[in-house]
Amino acid sequence: APAKTSGKTEPELALLKELRGGLTAGSLEMLTAAVPHVLSTPAEDRHKFQQTVIDSLADVVGKERDLRKQRLAESVAALANHQIEVSTSRESKASLQAKEEAAEAEKNTVEEKLRVATKFYEETVKESEVTAAAVPEAEKELEGCKTKVQEHENMISDVWAKLKEGFAKKDWRLREKAIKQVVTSLGAEPAAPASLLAALPHALKDAAADRSSFGQKCVEEAERLLEEQTQTLITAVEARAAKVSEAKSEAEAAALKAKEAQSKRDAALDASIAAENEWLAAEEARKAKDKFIERASTIEQTLEVARKENEDSLMDLDKAEKEWLQLLDPPKQVANSDTPADSEIATAAAAAAA
Repeated sequence: APAKTSGKTEPELALLKELRGGLTAGSLEMLTAAVPHVLSTPAEDRHKFQQTVIDSLADVVGKERDLRKQRLAESVAALANHQIEVSTSRESKASLQAKEEAAEAEKNTVEEKLRVATKFYEETVKESEVTAAAVPEAEKELEGCKTKVQEHENMISDVWAKLKEGFAKKDWRLREKAIKQVVTSLGAEPAAPASLLAALPHALKDAAADRSSFGQKCVEEAERLLEEQTQTLITAVEARAAKVSEAKSEAEAAALKAKEAQSKRDAALDASIAAENEWLAAEEARKAKDKFIERASTIEQTLEVARKENEDSLMDLDKAEKEWLQLLDPPKQVANSDTPADSEIATAAAAAAA
């Protein structure tokens, strides 16, 4: 016969409600249909299938209890761990603040080193540019000196040689031009004496065979001075060549100095980037810790709510199971028996009534 029901939620339905999460829809439907038949049958009269229903339900309850105990343990542990983390965070906040300040100080120090290294590098680059520009200038001066030597030697081998031999009278215009060229050359450093420069044109107007002894001495002295000028020009070439070598050495040294300064600048830049990242990481860690501490109370409340919910869930399951077990095997009622005195009173009352 079907079990009697009332308008209130029956214990068996309360238990099944607690077990909904651990049962499939089909299993829940079958148990909901079978349980009333189980309860309507006295314990000693229940057949094997009804006992199977009871055992299955007990197995599901056990698994659900284990699951809820695990959830409760996890929520208790989460709350405890959070409280430990909050305590540790408050203790470590000062350390993080100090670390951030130290990182910022290091960043500022490294940035100053970078500024100095960058300034020195820029100065060495300018120096290198100046010394590099001096090389072609020195080379140009050297080429100019070489040209003067060549022109002077050509003048001696050509113009001066012809003047020494003497020009034909008909070539007097060429002779005058050549004399002027030689006198101009002798007027350069080292300059010939004014007396020689005044006498030489007269001596060179005569052919070599027609020159006086004084004229010949003028020519010889002029030739000596021309050779001396050649040596002076050659010495100037050597000096300019040395200047070119020196300029190249200075340029190479300046370039090397700039390269080394660049390496130091690059190293300082890398150190600055690393220090900047270190400071940002320290700042981020400190901010994250501050944010966590600010939210700690809200998080703890959330975790406490979860713990309480898991605790209540386990208690609800225990309560539902207890009610179910009481319904499943209710305590036996003992019938009241009248005492002899009571029977006698009852008989006397009946007789009086008659």
